[in-house]
Amino acid sequence: MNKIVFDPNQATEIELNSHYEACYRGSLRHLLHKGQRKVYDRFFHPESWDIGILASRGYGKTLTGCVIAITFALRNPNTRTMHVFPSMKQASDSAGAVYRMLSSSLPANIRPKFNKQEATLHFKNGARICLRGVHQNNIERLRGGRTHAVVADEIGFWSEDTFIDAWRNCLLAQFVGATNHPKTLFLTTPPYHKDHPFLTEVLPLAVKDNSFFQMTYEDNPFVDSRLMNKFIGIYGKDSIGFRREYMAELVFDSAFTLVPEFNQARHVSSEKVENPPRDSNGLPVSSLTVLGVDTGGSIDNTAFVGGFIDRNTNKFIVTAEHILNDRTLGRPHTLADVASQVTEIRTSELNKFGNEGFTSIDCTPLVASSLRQEYNLEFNRPKVRKVVDNIEFLREHFASDRVVINPDCTNLIETLENALWDEDKTGIARSKQYAHGDVIMALIYALREVQYIWDSAPGSNKELNKLSNRRIDNANISKRLAGIFRT
Repeated sequence: MNKIVFDPNQATEIELNSHYEACYRGSLRHLLHKGQRKVYDRFFHPESWDIGILASRGYGKTLTGCVIAITFALRNPNTRTMHVFPSMKQASDSAGAVYRMLSSSLPANIRPKFNKQEATLHFKNGARICLRGVHQNNIERLRGGRTHAVVADEIGFWSEDTFIDAWRNCLLAQFVGATNHPKTLFLTTPPYHKDHPFLTEVLPLAVKDNSFFQMTYEDNPFVDSRLMNKFIGIYGKDSIGFRREYMAELVFDSAFTLVPEFNQARHVSSEKVENPPRDSNGLPVSSLTVLGVDTGGSIDNTAFVGGFIDRNTNKFIVTAEHILNDRTLGRPHTLADVASQVTEIRTSELNKFGNEGFTSIDCTPLVASSLRQEYNLEFNRPKVRKVVDNIEFLREHFASDRVVINPDCTNLIETLENALWDEDKTGIARSKQYAHGDVIMALIYALREVQYIWDSAPGSNKELNKLSNRRIDNANISKRLAGIFRT
């Protein structure tokens, strides 16, 4: 709700002159209501750096950001402020109208001009406010130049990839060399995901700096109480949607949980690991082992999940996991690391349950060629499927209790408990702690192999030959492809 406390169009001459005097001093504080003024004052405090605001819908987040941006421009000649939104359309539709309203209220001789093509307000003192979006190709428009202040609007709805590209790689880097004390204002409705970068990275800094504000619709004096009562009647005051959208509470919808069927009480046990299958004479039974690998590039982890098929219970027992990334190795991981880890897991962890097994590695044809030719790995590449189909496949296995996980596989267990869908529910939400669900994908690739074995009714000579022939055919194909993809 972008309504200002003082409306110059309805002011008396005395009030208007007072307004102009404040503008000349570089102060627009009087345009804001009480709660917004707290944010305004903190932003311009000489010791503040990052100000984080969780605010409800209808609070006036965008107005607060625009008033602060104009004040900063009036006070700091030849500076650039970036006012950034999830999309350029939102920047134009939401902030554009507010900036036009606020600019028209300024004295003519300090009033900025808006260049529509550049999406930039140019002030007569050389300061600029640039409106930008971070959706898709808009990020490229953030690059270059030096920035002195950033207003990040609805940052809770930037994806983690966008947060990395837009904030860390572009905007934050532009503070380097700024002559004044750089300032950042983060404004957002609470995000859907509890591991969103705003909550894990921005919020702790704001709290430490005494610069965190949580504002509800009740803090806005202009909110129509009758309209809010209508919303309460529709949503219910205790509903997650109302509490998040209008009370600015950090509550999360279980509908975004990636694998709700996973339950530690049913799916985590050390019994089968400590007491592997035995025959009627009490002798250990050699089981088929399976290893799934999800290879990652410069951003994602490479995850490994392995286990064996318990023929007595017809369940897949996950016994081992491993993660390769720059934190575990102290450097970027290579194909040699991947090949070495596959061999290590097979020889030291899976062989205790059985010597025969299958490996599935999700990777590009070029990587597959290198792993097979240079490192002599035998494996299959899983068929490319939509993420939603893979997750549905995984959920079915947990719903039917066909997976048991060793409690030592803490990364997999924590990721299964906490991983979430992205906002569109078409992919896995990326997070700092659980990456891109890589360990979950490794489990899925292992289970695809397990499912093939189950469907082929292992134990029958005919079906075991069928499995063997399938591997030989894949090996022959890989040899022919190796010459095509090798560089």
